[in-house]
Amino acid sequence: MKRSTAYLFGFGLLNFVLFMGVFTLLQREGFHKHTLGRVAQNYERTGDWNNYEIKRTAKPFNALRNDDLVTWDAAIYKCISERSYAKEGACYGTVRGAFFPLFPLLWKATGLTPIGISIVNYILFMASVALLLMYLFRSSMTNTLLLYLVLITLPSVVIFWIPYSESLFMATFTLAAFGVIQRRYWVYGIGAFAMSMVRPASVFVLLALLFIELLVLLFHKDGPAFVKRVVLRSAPWLMGYAGTMAIQRYSSGSWTTMVDAQAAWSGGVQVVRGRPGSHRPWRDAARAARALHPRHLDQGAQRTPAQAARLPSHHPHGNRWQRAAHGIRADPDRNEAQHHHRKHPRFG
Repeated sequence: MKRSTAYLFGFGLLNFVLFMGVFTLLQREGFHKHTLGRVAQNYERTGDWNNYEIKRTAKPFNALRNDDLVTWDAAIYKCISERSYAKEGACYGTVRGAFFPLFPLLWKATGLTPIGISIVNYILFMASVALLLMYLFRSSMTNTLLLYLVLITLPSVVIFWIPYSESLFMATFTLAAFGVIQRRYWVYGIGAFAMSMVRPASVFVLLALLFIELLVLLFHKDGPAFVKRVVLRSAPWLMGYAGTMAIQRYSSGSWTTMVDAQAAWSGGVQVVRGRPGSHRPWRDAARAARALHPRHLDQGAQRTPAQAARLPSHHPHGNRWQRAAHGIRADPDRNEAQHHHRKHPRFG
């Protein structure tokens, strides 16, 4: 198995070298014009953050620079690595708490440039894929290698090539999975503890594990064993979340840094978003779900304009009938006009 894993690592590094070589060639106008430029176009962004335009261009690729990699989430991770979670207006100080600390700590500890940490991210990614395939994909070496090459060359894996936390998240997940497969709790504990400090989405991995334990309980009816396994499975995650809160508390002076960041980001902390001005999003969501039932749709279609005009504005049939009752035509660009451009990038 060690030899097979070494083969996969070797092909992963070869893929990196080939990718960078092709990327460098595409920066030359002549090469780009007679190859990729014949079948595709590039896109160029002009303007500042709040007023920009993205347009097509026939220009070749830009050279890889550190400043170009520090954008969107990467800029926030860079700020955390330099300024931690200090409360301030500059450097995304109001939303840093939505991003967990392990990747910024790794970036700070290594002292690498954005290009350097991107290389580390790719190595973590290709190594994680190789290890997962060796332990989970039972097939010939040829089939394993072909699948490996497909997985590391998909266009969507670009997220693992930049200064984001996805690669570290996958590496810690691989470590936790290895601990489960090999039945080594200490390995699982390290991986789960680290994963819980990388991204908030790690909670879904914990929920998946607890759901599996619930299925085991349903089949084996062993309550004490179920409680023991749940405690052991959950302990590393809870310690990781506590560690994240402690780090944020140490640098910001507040235990609610994460909640404050979410409130600053979206104007409030909600699991289900209700209609504007509503303080009961769950009730609004249930009302909308009931309105989708065919019986309710039929009732809505049978209402007269006069009846519909008296419906509340948030009713699923109210807006349409109210517009008709008052002689207002639907604006075809309504959805586009109401589209809200987020000032900040997505959560980490």
